[in-house]
Amino acid sequence: MILNRTGAEFEYEGVTYTIGGAIVGTAESEYAGLYGRINAIHDGEDKETENETPDIYCEFDPPVMPHEIKALEDTFSDLYHQPKTISDIVLDMVIMAPEMIRPLDDLRSMRKRVNVFLVTEDWAVNGEHGNDCEAFSDYDDAKRIMTDRIREELEAGSILSWRKSSIFAENSSMDFYEAYLDGEYMENHYKIMIIRQPLHVSPQFFQKTAALNHGKDKGGRP
Repeated sequence: MILNRTGAEFEYEGVTYTIGGAIVGTAESEYAGLYGRINAIHDGEDKETENETPDIYCEFDPPVMPHEIKALEDTFSDLYHQPKTISDIVLDMVIMAPEMIRPLDDLRSMRKRVNVFLVTEDWAVNGEHGNDCEAFSDYDDAKRIMTDRIREELEAGSILSWRKSSIFAENSSMDFYEAYLDGEYMENHYKIMIIRQPLHVSPQFFQKTAALNHGKDKGGRP
C-alpha cells in the first residue's frame, strides 16, 4: 500500500498520520525537534525497509537557530563518524518509523488552569522601534510561529544585511533568539522569545468555547 495523496489518512496504534500533515521529530530520531510534513506512507509489500512498522516519508525544514544547527551537525557527525555540516544532511524523503515523529494537530485536554505561550518580538532598524506579542494555547504552535518569523528575518529582513557587518552578533537558546549590531543595539536589533504564562480559565470560557464549536459544527455563524 502506498499513500501519497494530500489529506489521505493512515491510522497506526491509535495515532492518525495525514499526508501533508505537520509533524515534529521526537527524541527517538536524529531529527528530534525539527518541524516538517509527511509526504507519503508505504506499508506491507511496498515498504523499502524491513521494519515491522510502516515507512513514513517525511520532509523536514532546516533549523534556523545557530545552536540547533550545531546540535544537528554534531548528531550526524557522531552517527557517521566524520564531520557533517547542515548541507550534508538529508532533510527530504527521510523514512521515519511512527515513534520517530509526532503529528502536531493533536489537541491537548483543557484544564481550569492552563499554560499559554506568548511569542514576543522586539526590534529596531536604524533607530525605528517596534514590538509584537501573540498568545498560543499550544507550545508547538508558538514554536512553529517563532521559527517561521526567524526564517523570514534571516531570508528577507534586516538580519540579511546585518550579517555583512563585522559587528554582527547573534545569540539563541531553545525559546530565545536575538541578532544585533554590537555597539548599536538600541538602533539595530531583533529579538524574539517564547514566554510560558499560566492562564486561569473561568467556567464561562468553557461555555463560550463549547457554543463556538457547536456553531461551527452546524455550519452556522459563531
